[in-house]
Amino acid sequence: MSAGVAGVDPGVERLVKAVAAWFLDPAGGALPRAEEAALAGLGEPFNADPVMAEEARESTRLNIRHWLATMTTAPHEPVRPTLAGPIVGVAREVIRRGADHAVWMAYHVAKDEVWRLWMQRSFELEDDPAVLARALELVFQSLSSWVDTTLDELTALIEREREDYLWQSHTQRLATVTQLLDEDPADIDVAEHRLGYRLRGAHLAAVLWTVATMPDQAALMRTAHELRRRADAPQMLAVPASASSMWLWLGAHQPLNPTVLTDAFGTEPAELDAGAVRLAVGGAGIDVDGFRRSHFEAVSAQELLLRTHRVRAAAFDDIALVHLATRDAQAASAYVGRVLGELATADPDLRETVRVYVRAGLSATAAAKDLFTHRNTVLNRLHRAQQMLPQPWPTRWLEVGVALEIDHWLRPRR
Repeated sequence: MSAGVAGVDPGVERLVKAVAAWFLDPAGGALPRAEEAALAGLGEPFNADPVMAEEARESTRLNIRHWLATMTTAPHEPVRPTLAGPIVGVAREVIRRGADHAVWMAYHVAKDEVWRLWMQRSFELEDDPAVLARALELVFQSLSSWVDTTLDELTALIEREREDYLWQSHTQRLATVTQLLDEDPADIDVAEHRLGYRLRGAHLAAVLWTVATMPDQAALMRTAHELRRRADAPQMLAVPASASSMWLWLGAHQPLNPTVLTDAFGTEPAELDAGAVRLAVGGAGIDVDGFRRSHFEAVSAQELLLRTHRVRAAAFDDIALVHLATRDAQAASAYVGRVLGELATADPDLRETVRVYVRAGLSATAAAKDLFTHRNTVLNRLHRAQQMLPQPWPTRWLEVGVALEIDHWLRPRR
């Protein structure tokens, strides 16, 4: 019996709805496996970009849930494609980078994984071979038809966009930037003309992004302009890197003053609004090498922020040590516990006082100023903290400082 034909027998409908419900149940773990399959099908370099990888997962999640909604309520009905923002966005950015086949591969690898999991669960739930055969035929035809139609409509939509001037301009700029990041340009003058940005001189790179479920390029651009204003940069290059992220370069000669990030974007751990723009900034660099290095430093800072989920903005210069020290997350966690002892679970104000004291060059006066408190309060907290440490403070202040920096940036949300 084919999909779309009325009168599916009750046994088939019962089985299809049961498997669909299982697929949607987080306890079954089926949906995340389909998401990872799509990501594997997308391939390099897209699945290595943390923001684009999350966009691909969200796209797959939305797509499969849309198909399952019909299979749960009316499995005999054909499923129309859903071209929601994240679904179109990730396909658009992959195709703009000349990897049309990667989109096709991601959909079909995910489809194969969905079909594999669906068959496995169906055989677990149904003993009647006739019901099982009819149900699997119905689902296979529905799934195949839906994926093919989705790809056809997605491709047609993006093909229409290709004719737009903004598409062509963005594609050229993204290709030029990607080449600059991978290798030295054959002609710097040509690269500068294509980008509308001087490569000879100082650069300060940043990566901006929102959550994949709420892509907002307008908000990213507003944040970019605000950062440029606060950095007093004479030129700016902003390139959308995906539906929910942007690469930014400012023609700035100095690293950003830490107060710029603190005042404008908030760099202290806190609960983030769902739609908040997040920001990672590299160090200052000169010419093409500096253009490249500052970007990769911003990406490193972004990787740490994606792990913490508690801080909106950070500069690489402030977190470079933590980035290096936490490459092995399990070892880093063990290090924090070993060095801090009871201090690791002490009052947050106590831990923060010691951290700021170390950053202030072991000056209680400077730490008190940074913490907006009295010097005697700092001294009292330091005395209490020293009693909690496993080993004497004077011989271990460097290790304690590193452990507290790791704790400050990566402590899980409660």
